[in-house]
Amino acid sequence: MMDQGKQPEAGQTLTRAAALAGAAAIGAGAALLGSGPRPALAGGAPIPLFIAAGGPKSARLSGMYGDGLVADPMQLMTNPAYKQAWREGALAAGKNPDTMPVLIEHFVVVGDQLSAQNPAELWRFTAKSWKPGYFNNINPAAIQARADAEIPLPMVYAQWPVSTDPMVHIQSIQKLVNMGVTHVFVHSGQRGQQLEVVDFYGRYVLPQVRGGAVTGVRPNTGY
Repeated sequence: MMDQGKQPEAGQTLTRAAALAGAAAIGAGAALLGSGPRPALAGGAPIPLFIAAGGPKSARLSGMYGDGLVADPMQLMTNPAYKQAWREGALAAGKNPDTMPVLIEHFVVVGDQLSAQNPAELWRFTAKSWKPGYFNNINPAAIQARADAEIPLPMVYAQWPVSTDPMVHIQSIQKLVNMGVTHVFVHSGQRGQQLEVVDFYGRYVLPQVRGGAVTGVRPNTGY
């Protein structure tokens, strides 16, 4: 979700969207989110509602109405007010942010900077995806054209781990954990290389992560 600084009605939109999402998950005739039972997973826990946020104001709303934050990597890395606003929103709703998940999409490249160029071309818009002209544009071709004109490729992959050294990828995950991330969704944009990346992570990265190479991992949040 975009930040709310220039769109005061967007907070109400998020509230309604959260309610509708809860109602859709519960089924016809069920109560809206916050006023009735939530549907349960097989283990008995309610189905979680994770809400993305692109700035501090929407992060606060995510904390208030969601069960976890889908975080913007740059906001999380560079803006302390972003995470703090999310925590304050959760606390205001009577929730404990220390037990709530923080999810992130993590682009990776198993290769050199030349290998990063193609996925950076495809995902160029992500460097400004929360900015006006991007999140509020429904025309994919216009978004891509604007990104091509405004965003240099090195800016796109500046925060991606780009290497064939497993330790570079492990250290990148450690950096996310240090910022409070609990769930990392690894995304390879390398065209035709997804199986190779999965194999690389399966052989050389994840076993070390599970073996203790990454420290400070929060206990499982139940999601």
